[in-house]
Amino acid sequence: MVNVTKYNDQEQILVSICCTVYNHSAYIRQCIDGFMMQKTNFRYEVLIHDDASTDGTQGIIREYERKYPEIIKPIYQKENQYSKGGRISIRFNIPRAKGKYIAFCEGDDYWIDPLKLQKQVDLLENDISIGMVNTDVDVLYQESNYYLRNYNKSKRLSNNKYVSGNVPIEVLLNSQYLIKTPTVLIRKKLFDNYLKSEECTYIREHFPMGDTPIWVFFAKESKIFYLDEVTTVYRRHKGSASNQINFRNKLYFSLLSAELKIFYIEKYKIKDDSFVKFAYKLYENNLLSYLSFVPDYNYTYKLNNKIEDRINKLRRNLFIRLFYRIKYCVHHILFFMIQDSYYYFRKIVDSF
Repeated sequence: MVNVTKYNDQEQILVSICCTVYNHSAYIRQCIDGFMMQKTNFRYEVLIHDDASTDGTQGIIREYERKYPEIIKPIYQKENQYSKGGRISIRFNIPRAKGKYIAFCEGDDYWIDPLKLQKQVDLLENDISIGMVNTDVDVLYQESNYYLRNYNKSKRLSNNKYVSGNVPIEVLLNSQYLIKTPTVLIRKKLFDNYLKSEECTYIREHFPMGDTPIWVFFAKESKIFYLDEVTTVYRRHKGSASNQINFRNKLYFSLLSAELKIFYIEKYKIKDDSFVKFAYKLYENNLLSYLSFVPDYNYTYKLNNKIEDRINKLRRNLFIRLFYRIKYCVHHILFFMIQDSYYYFRKIVDSF
């Protein structure tokens, strides 16, 4: 049973939880229960945007809305908005958020620490130089039902090296400092500044990823505090946005992720030679692979003469393009086969 602290309706809302949902009927109860179990000394709201679900998700949300009308504030779309382009949370949830702080959690992820919000709010209230608090996370691989506990720690990421200080942009961009969106709490005022910036406008026009640019902006404008505790379960499954199975779509996303790194290298004049070399090599590899599917793709950043020559040959020669396609597809399939097998094996080993 979820216990909810009651507050006076006149009391100011301190945290707005933004939740985007689409066909999450199998997960949405667990997600909302994670919100409603939060033990806080402040008032919070849950802004749910259902993007025209067709699987019964809306009915479940309505149950919670009737039970907690002062907290659960949904939007029920009749037409899918994601397919029309744009970032759902920024378009529909952020403009109606009343909180001083913003938390995010998609409908297939969920919180497991009832003090998540309280711990994070305390940190932000006590130090105005901190713009964001994030935590460690458990990752659930849905198909194998395997939990990778303490993901950041188990992957030996560097979050702990920058507990409450300035996080270098290159460390964020090379995924050595990992921020999972459902773990964060951010200052809305700083987020509003990002949304009004020229940087945000350019990124929204050229890149599909919404989270990494936000983290980079916060790293430039404030401290990021890392709380070395697991507060959240992040779900990976075949239907999630982070686990697309369409080869071309996934490759295009990877290419733009690599291009985003080049954008920041040039914008902020990043001098870390090892990161710059890594970023350009990643961009080259993803570009060659994507051009094998879409040879007339008009890419942004020109490369050295050797790579440009390879690109021109690839564009002219069908057999070269087929070679790169097969190479990418085989690598992609093998990667996920090995990953799935690994987590099935880990689940069996951990059960003993």
